[in-house]
Amino acid sequence: MQFSDLVEKLNLANSHSLKASSADDREITGTAPVDEATSGTISYIEGAKFAAHAATTNASALILPLDEGLQAQCSDRNIAWISAADPRLLFAQTIGLFYQPFRPASEIHPSATVHPEAEIGENVSIGPHSVIQAKVKIGNNVCIHPNVVIYPDAVIGENTVLHANCVIHERARIGANCVIHSGAAIGSEGFGFVPTASGWVKMEQSGCTVLEEGVEVGCNSTIDRPAVGETRIGQNTKIDNLVHVGHGCQIGKNCAFAAHVGLAGGVIIGNNVILAGQVGIANQAKIGDGAIATAKAGIHSDVPAGAIVTGVPAIPHKLFLKAAAVYNRFFRVLLKNIFSKTHKFKYIFLIMLQIGTKAYLQIAGIPRSLLNIMIETATDPLTGKALLQKLKELAHLPKRETAKHCGYYSTTKNDRTRVNLSGFYNAVLAAKGIPLSSERKKDGRGREAAYRASVHKNGQIVLGTAYTESMGLTPGDRFEIKLGYKHIHLIQVDGDRSQDRNPSSSEEDETDNAEE
Repeated sequence: MQFSDLVEKLNLANSHSLKASSADDREITGTAPVDEATSGTISYIEGAKFAAHAATTNASALILPLDEGLQAQCSDRNIAWISAADPRLLFAQTIGLFYQPFRPASEIHPSATVHPEAEIGENVSIGPHSVIQAKVKIGNNVCIHPNVVIYPDAVIGENTVLHANCVIHERARIGANCVIHSGAAIGSEGFGFVPTASGWVKMEQSGCTVLEEGVEVGCNSTIDRPAVGETRIGQNTKIDNLVHVGHGCQIGKNCAFAAHVGLAGGVIIGNNVILAGQVGIANQAKIGDGAIATAKAGIHSDVPAGAIVTGVPAIPHKLFLKAAAVYNRFFRVLLKNIFSKTHKFKYIFLIMLQIGTKAYLQIAGIPRSLLNIMIETATDPLTGKALLQKLKELAHLPKRETAKHCGYYSTTKNDRTRVNLSGFYNAVLAAKGIPLSSERKKDGRGREAAYRASVHKNGQIVLGTAYTESMGLTPGDRFEIKLGYKHIHLIQVDGDRSQDRNPSSSEEDETDNAEE
């Protein structure tokens, strides 16, 4: 097709003259994505997001927005162009000039079964192994692909297409220019059962399903009929694959439902409503005109006209964004307090992990490494063999980091981390079999490590060799003594030892809580 012919046909389709430019009347052979276009094809650019493709595409022609800059750029590159207020709509019309869906010949295949009481219009195609039952009415130019089954008393409007393996149940009414894709079931029985003391009693579904003109139903979608009355889908509504519409639902005009949408029975939806993927709507809920539900929204109550809702349960979208921001900040504050002296934060954190919060924390930007540490240390500090095994794994870390990874630290009121080295050292000694009890053996041998030390008659306080040997101290090591309120700090003067990575040979730190 020559470019001039294409412009002329598009002008006729739009009932007005389109602005176009071309240095020559080149031939256009088809359509293509703008980033994959080759010579002879036409594509389109929609908005500033894709404007950069004008400088790189190999298309022979482009449909452009009303942007003089883009038009000049295409002219400089010798690319023919057409401008439109809605380039995507014009491109959709262009595709229709080069491609038409497959349609078999207008005939009834010999293997098809058509009941004598069925009424078949003109130019109807009925494919192999299809079954048309009694009192079915089929309008002109209907296309029925192989293996379609139409139950009794159903009506199919003119120009409608029924793709392979779809099923139209009894008394269903399908309007003109509809498309039912493969595997869809229209007018199937609604889920109606009455609970009794002895079990469920089936309620027969005697109603019908009505699809108005221009409705499209995707593959493997189901639209149920009710016990009484009708389920109705309004004119020009588009339903994606794997959508379920429950019994008695009333859907307005020009709606769009993405895949995996599920409507319980009796839902009422206004005109121009958009339901994104996996939206679920509870029984009897009402959705106003022009409302939008974002992906995975769970709607349990009525939604006013024009509203945008998000989340489970669904709330106004702007409120959801604010709540998400608060939720994110809440976790960051919570994480700062997880390791406080009060264990309730740890329990809260563990419960959150059990309900899937771990995934949320990663989405919220918490590094995986930090998350693993938090999970690892969200319980009580390690002791015994588990502590000794952890020491081997963390031998490459400084003593303070080792103590922190083993759970020996807390958070102050100012959100500052305070490492409990004394508690850590005591746990290490206990794990190595050195008793930390105030009781003394009665075998007459020297002093032993104990939490409590008494002032002797000579005024001295003595620490046993069990402590000094386990800490790797040697004769001559010096300490600075700092006195506090009813406690004494011993700070080793030798700077080299303060960097020792082995916790069993480290000295007390000035941030320790060693109490004598």
